Parts: sequence; structure tokens; C-alpha cells
Amino acid sequence: MIYMIYKSENGSSFGVDSMFLLYKEKHEIKIKQVLQARWHLHVDRISVNEGILRVEYTADDQKSVVEVPIEELDGLETKTTLSDTDKVLLKMYQDNQFIFRDSGQLSHL
Repeated sequence: MIYMIYKSENGSSFGVDSMFLLYKEKHEIKIKQVLQARWHLHVDRISVNEGILRVEYTADDQKSVVEVPIEELDGLETKTTLSDTDKVLLKMYQDNQFIFRDSGQLSHL
């Protein structure tokens, strides 16, 4: 299991950081978006203890935690700090970027 943070921005006025978890389930590599924040997302600590994934992070200068049983990763809803306006801007950005439109499961890569 590994994580990565993908940073996307338009170069001046809009940026979104997204944290993805990559893990192997049976013989398949799965990708799950766990967190999404406007501008700066930093993972302070990530651990798995007794089957629980715990992500301690700072987003938009606020510290927070996500905990989820490993067995429930598929059903995890992405935790986001984006406003409704930010979500619309991100959708417009994704719809106009080739890499977002044609990458299948990797919709943010």
C-alpha cells in the first residue's frame, strides 16, 4: 500500500491537491481517492494498525484525521474541503484536460 498526492493548478488562481491510495487486492491494483483540498494538502502521518487505516493530515491549514477499516476502502467517500464553487471549477478543469478525459479509472492522474 502506498499513497501519493497529486497537485493540479492553473498556474495562478486555482489549485487542488488530491491524495490517492494505491493498494493490491487479490491480484488487482486498486486506486482510491481519499482526500481532496484546495491548495495545500500535507500528510502528517499515515499508518495501519489492527486493520484500520489512519491518515493524519493538514489541509487548508487545518489538522484532521481520516480513519477507515482496510476492508471498507472501496466504499470510502473522498473527504474534501472544496466548496461547491471549487467543485464546479475542478469539474470544468477536468472536462477540458485531455489527461482527465481519457484515463479511465485514474480520473485525476
